[in-house]
Amino acid sequence: MVELFGYHRKAAIRALGRPAPVGPLAPFVIGRPKEYDPEKLLVVLKPIWLAALQPCGKRLVAALPAWVPAYEQDHRRLDGDVRRSLLSASAAMLARLSQIRRGIFDFSRKSANHTAQVVHTSGT
Repeated sequence: MVELFGYHRKAAIRALGRPAPVGPLAPFVIGRPKEYDPEKLLVVLKPIWLAALQPCGKRLVAALPAWVPAYEQDHRRLDGDVRRSLLSASAAMLARLSQIRRGIFDFSRKSANHTAQVVHTSGT
C-alpha cells in the first residue's frame, strides 16, 4: 500500500487497522411482508379483547369465531379483509397485538410497581 498509493508507513497501518466504512442500510425491509394492517385490526380487537377479559393469544384465537359476529351485531359490520385477517390470525400474532394493547391501556402493573418504588424511596 505504501508503494502502490504513496501512503506513509504509519498512515497505511492506521488505514488498514480501521473497520471498513459501513454504508447506508438496505432501503427495503427484509423478511416476509405483513398480511394484516395492525391499525385496522387493533380498532376491532381492543373491544373484543377487553370484553373477553384480556385472554392470551391462544384463547383469543379460540374465542374470535364467536366474538366477531357479536361485535358486528353490536358495533358495526367489518370489512371483508379485516374480518378474514382476524379469523385467520395466528395465536402469536394476536399475542403480539394484545401486548401492544397492554402497553397502551393496561397501566396496572406499571403503576403498581411505580407506586411501590415511590413509597419505598420516599419512606426515608
